[in-house]
Amino acid sequence: MLMTLKKAFRILFFLFIFLTTFSTLHAAEVTIFGPQQFLRTTGAPNVYMGSFTGFFTNLMPTGKLIILNGNQIGDHRIEDAISSAEIYVNGELIFSQSDFNKNVYLL
Repeated sequence: MLMTLKKAFRILFFLFIFLTTFSTLHAAEVTIFGPQQFLRTTGAPNVYMGSFTGFFTNLMPTGKLIILNGNQIGDHRIEDAISSAEIYVNGELIFSQSDFNKNVYLL
């Protein structure tokens, strides 16, 4: 009986360690690309490309793309923002021209 309790305790202990480790790893934010700055120049539209490897895709199959448009000055003023852009990830349009304007800082 004592041996069975020790064995059950040992299994529960390792299960607890495994679950806490996995949930902590799964909840962590990991930057896999950037920060990267893309500048708009005069003339024809600029085309920029960037790539990253999906090292964590098995552990974290979803992600978050953060776009900062221009430079935020205070709470309401944005400098150097663009008013139109298209952003694709794996060939899929994520942000279109209508998502951008000179008053939108965070996408």
